[in-house]
Amino acid sequence: MVAALATYVLLPAVLVLRDYVIWKLVSVYVLNDNLRSEIRRYAMLSDDYKKNCSGSHDFPLGKEKEGFAFVAKSQKVSDELNKTKFYIDRKSRFLSWMLKHYKQDGKNPIDEWLKQAHEEVANKNRGKS
Repeated sequence: MVAALATYVLLPAVLVLRDYVIWKLVSVYVLNDNLRSEIRRYAMLSDDYKKNCSGSHDFPLGKEKEGFAFVAKSQKVSDELNKTKFYIDRKSRFLSWMLKHYKQDGKNPIDEWLKQAHEEVANKNRGKS
């Protein structure tokens, strides 16, 4: 009787409680507003970098100062992009590990958030044109 009670009542209750605690911790420490703002920031920086910093730019003689400023800005934006992407990827890998380790059926939403942020930036820029 005790074995049946433990197997069919206590164990499922403990697992439900464990899953609840896991998802609370994920929502507080992983899928939080800070991550969303970093994702939006990454999408904006990425769009800015694509428009303004990628490709080659030839500066005429006498415009070396503008050329150096451009290179410095593009390097700064590139560094920020890399740092932000590393932060996002770290959170995504941790969440994927947790979902797999605790056998959760949930899907990692970070990739979808990135896709949505890039679409929002693209739509905003289309509206400005």
